[in-house]
Amino acid sequence: MVRFLKNLTGFLPLSQLDPARVPVHAPGAPMEGVLASLVGQQVSCAILELNAEKGAVVLSEKLAASAQDRATLAVGAVRTGSVKNLTEYGAFVELFGADGRPHGVEGLLHISELSWSRVRHPTDVLTLGQTVTVKVCSLDAATKRVGLSLRQLEQDPLLETLDTTLGRASAWPRLPAQPKDGVVEEDTFTLKRLSEEMPLPGLPEICEALRRTPGVEAVTLGRQALESRVVSQDLELWMTNDKVVDGYNLVARAGRQVQEVHVKSSLSREDIKVAVVRVTSRIK
Repeated sequence: MVRFLKNLTGFLPLSQLDPARVPVHAPGAPMEGVLASLVGQQVSCAILELNAEKGAVVLSEKLAASAQDRATLAVGAVRTGSVKNLTEYGAFVELFGADGRPHGVEGLLHISELSWSRVRHPTDVLTLGQTVTVKVCSLDAATKRVGLSLRQLEQDPLLETLDTTLGRASAWPRLPAQPKDGVVEEDTFTLKRLSEEMPLPGLPEICEALRRTPGVEAVTLGRQALESRVVSQDLELWMTNDKVVDGYNLVARAGRQVQEVHVKSSLSREDIKVAVVRVTSRIK
């Protein structure tokens, strides 16, 4: 029983206590000790039910605590929590507050936000009771819904930097082109076979088309690497943010293979982008 407003008394059910008061590792443990320790303490509660005729008031410390904790959330915040439920479409995670304890705030970790890889069911990645670190990706004040993400805490394989991806490429050096009359032709595109992978499909044709673009002086292949997993079966071509004195660096990817392509040109970055889009659309 909680006394408030001088002579009014409300009932605080056991189920409406702040979850932080419930022993984390023994949710079914007797609560007599917890309740006894509350006698004489001040608690923050929200009015859950009010019956003026009967003078009955039902209070919720859980609702007040979750509201206070939810107010501290912001999109982009990183929180730790416990997996409370697993469904076909995702997992519900009870978030821990700044004090490291749960206060009744739950968020949905949608199956699409579990991993950059395809997940058939959340149980492939999570287990009930597991402690996870998640990122808050959406907040809806009206519905009090919190969207969470695991994968946004990991780097998107498609957006890995050139050095991150190709820094492992020392084991797969470029295979030099065969010399013709003692001279190596720089515009001859010969790829060394990596492991059991086939050469990137369409890349030689794309490089040749780029070389013929007005304003492009040369197109040469650079480092090669194999990624740990397949990102895309189709050929993808990306322009890196690397600062190159005489042009631009591109990254071609297909399957597990990654290939660096250097374009020597005085054209602007936007003009190179237009040229890449044009030649790739022709090859497709």
